[in-house]
Amino acid sequence: MERRHPADGGRPGAGPVRAVQRGHADVRVGQVRAAARALPEHAHRQDRLPGRRDTDQRRRHQRLRQGRGRDVRHQQRGRVLAGRSRQRGQGGRGPAAGAGWAETGAVADERRIPVRDLVDDREPGEGRQGVRGHGRRRHTGGAGREGGAAAERRRLGLRRDQGQRAAPAVPAGRTRRAVAEDARRPAAGGRGERRSDRGEAAARPVGGARTGAHRHATAHAGRLRRRGEERRDRPAGVPGVTAPNLVVLLADQWRGQDQGWLDGARGRASQVRTPHLDRLAAGGAAIAGGCSSSPVCGPSRGSLLTGRLPHQHGVVANDLPLSPRLETLGTALSGAGYRTGWIGKWHLAGLPRDKWVPPAARPGIEHWAGVDCSHDHLDGHYYVGAESPTRIDFVGYEPEVQTDLAVEFLAGQDAPFFLTVCYNPPHDPYDSVPERLRTGYPIERMTVPPNTPGSDERREVQRLYWSAITAVDAQIGRILAELDRLGLRENTIVVVTSDHGDMLGAHGLRAKQSPYAEAVRVPMVISGPGVPACRPAGLLGLVDLAPTLLGLLGLPPIGVYGRDLSDRLRSGASLRTELLIGNWVSFDNGYDQGIGEWRGFVTDELTYARTVDGRPWLLFDDRADPWQLNNLAGDPASASRVAAADDRLSALLAESGDGFWPAGRLLTELGLVDDWNAREIALRGDRARLLPTR
Repeated sequence: MERRHPADGGRPGAGPVRAVQRGHADVRVGQVRAAARALPEHAHRQDRLPGRRDTDQRRRHQRLRQGRGRDVRHQQRGRVLAGRSRQRGQGGRGPAAGAGWAETGAVADERRIPVRDLVDDREPGEGRQGVRGHGRRRHTGGAGREGGAAAERRRLGLRRDQGQRAAPAVPAGRTRRAVAEDARRPAAGGRGERRSDRGEAAARPVGGARTGAHRHATAHAGRLRRRGEERRDRPAGVPGVTAPNLVVLLADQWRGQDQGWLDGARGRASQVRTPHLDRLAAGGAAIAGGCSSSPVCGPSRGSLLTGRLPHQHGVVANDLPLSPRLETLGTALSGAGYRTGWIGKWHLAGLPRDKWVPPAARPGIEHWAGVDCSHDHLDGHYYVGAESPTRIDFVGYEPEVQTDLAVEFLAGQDAPFFLTVCYNPPHDPYDSVPERLRTGYPIERMTVPPNTPGSDERREVQRLYWSAITAVDAQIGRILAELDRLGLRENTIVVVTSDHGDMLGAHGLRAKQSPYAEAVRVPMVISGPGVPACRPAGLLGLVDLAPTLLGLLGLPPIGVYGRDLSDRLRSGASLRTELLIGNWVSFDNGYDQGIGEWRGFVTDELTYARTVDGRPWLLFDDRADPWQLNNLAGDPASASRVAAADDRLSALLAESGDGFWPAGRLLTELGLVDDWNAREIALRGDRARLLPTR
């Protein structure tokens, strides 16, 4: 079968790329790029960047592996982004206008590469996550391997091992994973400390021996407390040592409509209880117009930290690396004398997912206690260490453990400091919420939104999702209480937000990557010195957060597309009137559900989206139709409104320098072909959609 390559956008006259059938060869790690190179090069491809030759790529990747030399990939990416303004004369549609979004990702749907061993150097029994899996992993990467019940469970975002787990054949108080780690590691560099169900440190590892990792962990809190004393004389940024502190609490996949203080929003009473967030909102800026420019993890986190849109910062899909050359909120604050720390999920360091993130891949972040990406909310692990990693396994609920770490960090600080805590819930698996935290939502009293097909099963998933939100809210309360106890609250700006929302069955969809309000709208509460109690109208995007927070701190803003809205927050004035949104590259859940590449914009009154082939897709009057049930894009009576919205989108695309290219060409122009192919092989297995390389 022949398919057009996404980089060619399905253009008339473009030659096809043949989908390659692969045998069950034993392909190893070193052959990842060779497997991608097996795809024949397109005869008419003239859109490659200058100098992208075999030898250049090999030298570039050798330099990256060895950790020396200049990062040519990001240098090339910078040239492309800097010159993007030359594309503005194309009316925002880009050179690939006319390409159907269903075609843009289809390099080789028939491509079948058995990759269980492709990039798999795991120990027997370990899970599959990223290139090297650690811990339990629900997704196996293959299609058609699960039975009907298992596939339905994965569709609903439930764990495969829901219910009672088999009792492990390990000593009391230990986890199976911990025993496996001990067996693999020598005593001198063994397993890190375990934490109890409440996140408290266990006295010492079973058997009484203190391993190197355990000694590291037990000294961790003491070092944090001493760090404040060591930094008392450290020069601070403007306006000196009295500069406000900054705490960002980022929950993953928390949709904006599920906040208690928004009671009555969209014409419906809130059923979600968030008492601590509600109190924070009552004393600060409670922004109903919080939005993610790209409703998916990596791209939105890149926008939050840089003030740039995905095509400007390069993280156009999950598991692609953020360029260390970009200025971020962390680098700006670190340069101003702030002590910086990050706890929890990062998801901006490429593959593998389960890893310690080194300083070069977390620009400006000094203190580290997290993992690049993990969805083990129960009995998981994280890595500590500013310059070298130590793995810490814990027993209990991850948000509670992360809050313990945040409390330790706060206790050791002397202002100013910047701390981000990334809670993974309410991200799926939804049933990872402990039973003790599920009691507040009787399923018989719950109702699903009018745009969500109702069922008992759907209500159960919603109950678990809301339980996770309330559990995270309790941890927000703990951090606020600790700031009060330490006398830091009055001089600390606190932000609660999320990287994107969750469809949770609305419009028959799950997860994210769509333009609907459930995916795009996020919580946005900002409280602290200089921020009055207000509910400002308008929008504040994650892309605006870095420049706005720097403005509130009295520091120069960063970013390209993001705006410094600090003056408007101080006065309670209206914020943005419109915000560009999009799905720059369709992948994983979005691609599997038929969601392709799209761009759009939101205002207080409407939502509009266009597909990569130039077709108006969605237009909703969000005031008259808050649940987005009546799509005006296909209504002849609304043709003039659709045309006006499409013209406005073209202008916004031109202003941002977005050529709105199909995924393949965008990845090629950004120099991310190898990174994309590696993530597809590692995470999609025999369903990988690969781009040709030289």
